Amino acid sequence: MSIQINLTLTALALMLVFQSAHAVQPPDYIVYYAQGKVKKMSGAVPSYLKKGDKLYGTDMISLSKGAQVVLICKQYNIIKLDKPDTLRLNALDGRCGINSSMAVVAYCKQIWGENDGRQDMNLYGAVKRGNGYTLPFDVDTINYLTGDLKIKWGQGNDTLLLKVFNDASHTSSFKGRVLSGNFHLDSFASKLRSPGVYYWTVSNHHPQKSARYYLKLWEAAAYKQAVDSILNTVTKTSAAETAYMSGFVLEQNYFLTAASQYYQLAHKLRPGNKVYGAAYTRFYEKN
Repeated sequence: MSIQINLTLTALALMLVFQSAHAVQPPDYIVYYAQGKVKKMSGAVPSYLKKGDKLYGTDMISLSKGAQVVLICKQYNIIKLDKPDTLRLNALDGRCGINSSMAVVAYCKQIWGENDGRQDMNLYGAVKRGNGYTLPFDVDTINYLTGDLKIKWGQGNDTLLLKVFNDASHTSSFKGRVLSGNFHLDSFASKLRSPGVYYWTVSNHHPQKSARYYLKLWEAAAYKQAVDSILNTVTKTSAAETAYMSGFVLEQNYFLTAASQYYQLAHKLRPGNKVYGAAYTRFYEKN
């Protein structure tokens, strides 16, 4: 009898160890979006999938007609399933390769909860920030065509010196005085003569070495082509989430005015969403 009890206890202990190991094991997939009847078939009772659910390669899911589910792999790729099917998730391993879009990778990391996504920006064309005058976003590179973009420099009503350069040299294209606090990019971008790369600085009255910000002024057709190419990487889900992801990947690529418009749309569609609201506020809050 004691031998049977010991065997039972041993089996129970092993089962608990297995379950505990599985519980701490990082998932292979996270549900990003689910619509219609998408069931997880693993376990005693099937359950409908919802955003944020964690899944493993050994799990089996079933999609009914008209249903769709979007999964994020642990390799930070996105997989969309939208046809009736029943499959074990490890059958999708071949679709979880490395994503070529760093903006989408950053977005997936944000959904995965690893970081806020913006830590992975690759600042092409960017130059060193400094001296306390910063943009309201963690970036010093801007791709620009037209539209209002508010920039902040500190607080108060100090008068600052703005200089714009035609190239990386110290020969300025023009300069002028602006007030700290808020400044709108279109107020000086409209004065630039032609598309191309420009640099600009802002400093106080005292001579000092200033941060040099990078501005690429685009020609309209090329700008639209670049934005459309970026938006092609967006996975379409709900209208609000699609708008937010569009804003995110555009911001990652420094198309900030275009990004702000999509953040505004996401906030309009889902005004109670805190993530959408925070993105909207960074561009549109009033001081």
